[in-house]
Amino acid sequence: MTKRNDKSQKILFYATLFIYLFLTFRIAYSLLTTSIYSDILRVLFILMSFTLIPLLFLISRKNFNLFEPVYLYVYFFALGYIFTTYYIINDVNLDVFHSLNYEITDSSTVIVMYILTIGISCFYIGYLLSDMLHKNKKFTFLNLNKVDPYTKHFKVIAFLYSITLLFRVYGYATGFLGSTAASSDVQLPNIPMISVFYFLSNNWYLFFAYFALLSFLSKKYLKIFLIVSLFEFSFTLLSGNRRDIVVMAMVYLAAYWYVNRVFPWKKIIIPAIIILFVFLPISTVYGYYLANNLHTNLSVGDTISYLSNGFAYFISSTDKKSILDFVIFPIVQSYNLLSNTCIAYTQFYMHHIEFGPIGIHSFLGSLLPSFLNPDKQAYARHFFNLYGQVALNYKVDYSNLTITFPTEMIMSYGISGVYIGMFVMGYFMNLFYKYLNAKNTPLFFRIFYIGNIAFFSYGLNGNWLGGDMMLTYRLLIYCVLFYALYKILLFKYRKVNIIPK
Repeated sequence: MTKRNDKSQKILFYATLFIYLFLTFRIAYSLLTTSIYSDILRVLFILMSFTLIPLLFLISRKNFNLFEPVYLYVYFFALGYIFTTYYIINDVNLDVFHSLNYEITDSSTVIVMYILTIGISCFYIGYLLSDMLHKNKKFTFLNLNKVDPYTKHFKVIAFLYSITLLFRVYGYATGFLGSTAASSDVQLPNIPMISVFYFLSNNWYLFFAYFALLSFLSKKYLKIFLIVSLFEFSFTLLSGNRRDIVVMAMVYLAAYWYVNRVFPWKKIIIPAIIILFVFLPISTVYGYYLANNLHTNLSVGDTISYLSNGFAYFISSTDKKSILDFVIFPIVQSYNLLSNTCIAYTQFYMHHIEFGPIGIHSFLGSLLPSFLNPDKQAYARHFFNLYGQVALNYKVDYSNLTITFPTEMIMSYGISGVYIGMFVMGYFMNLFYKYLNAKNTPLFFRIFYIGNIAFFSYGLNGNWLGGDMMLTYRLLIYCVLFYALYKILLFKYRKVNIIPK
């Protein structure tokens, strides 16, 4: 599937193997030298083995595709439940999670890690079963000859994108967009056209993917894409959302891979270093300024002030605090998902609390536009508040109140929900991958997949109660319905015109 000179498969395989062997050695060493975390270390090794060994098998297949969603999902799963846990255990000055005051030595932690081990196994079973049942759908790379006809839609798409830019500038300036919007008193006006622009703005990934693909056609479109990238990077700073810079990078790299069949390893080294050791540290400090000013509307002037303060703090404190701490700490703080699942297990499952299909209920309710169902977020907000009230008892930071997928499944169905949910997730992840990337897939759906690749892969670690995943799959259903209507109307038109006079 890939070019012979592309080394992506070997690099990913050996990187995964190295990580597994390195952690195996470190865990074995820790077991020999300490007895404090012996039970957790043993189950951590089991969870790591059930997570990474099947991944090595998938990477070594002949039909390797670097952006097959399973790799991104499993690596993010490993980050949330394995790497961060190991980091916490080996921090000699820390006996609790960084952002959640949840004791890692609690007996329930071991049980939860065994549950996750079975859960990731169910995920692999579902993914491989789906792969076997849909073998007729083969992944195909994109041909620029198929992309070129889409340039005739450029003016329309550029116009829509420009409107969303103006809408977002207005939204960030007035306070109903951005990281402080949820805690501010500013409410989004429930006007049909405003709701449409809000919906389009939240799906900026689709526009970004379109311009990224066009950038490979000519220098003109490359310049336009660079301007779009500058806009989106600026909005990342305005919103205080570090995740969006990762999404931008993934979308472009996926587009590059889909068109060129190789991965630009050498070209991404410098940008990766800048993101890790410049953007991430500064945005981390910036995030703390935002967290300490939650009840202040975020204006453009405030944003510039926070950014300058964050930059000044970062520059002045590098001699006192390691830059690595600014990089590693926010990652561990944001992705210590084990504590999230442990709280769901101890506070809901052990108290025999199950709410049923809350995610499905919330998703179906979100399909109606906001002007038809103004308070459609109330249902999901109720469960976020329930979880938040419990999590706050563990001194949770504001940024760590998100419900993860295993947490939602435990709240819905208990332990069995984790197993069934992970199996279903694996099955549908492969299903979407196959059907949205096949030879006969309309180019629009391929652009849609590239633009939302984060939410077809590692984004599934999130919840189904709300957020970007809800927007992604809601838009997918809309697109399928409109495409079906288009085909029906087109068929009727052709049928009418082939009837002889």
